[in-house]
Amino acid sequence: GRKVTGEQLDLAASIIVHKKVGDRINKNEKLFSVFGSDSQKVFQAEAFLTTAYKISLQKPAMTSLILDKL
Repeated sequence: GRKVTGEQLDLAASIIVHKKVGDRINKNEKLFSVFGSDSQKVFQAEAFLTTAYKISLQKPAMTSLILDKL
């Protein structure tokens, strides 16, 4: 990945999402994996992604991925 056009592309940068909305998880189970050649950026991405998850005992209400039609 890269932040701006012209910046060198990091071909090692990737994210694998192991769990999606509504999936059951177990203690110590991976939710995602982050890869990259810059350990500082990998750490920042992991911290950001961790805040994106909300773990609950109740299964969430499923919402449509399509918000509106043109």
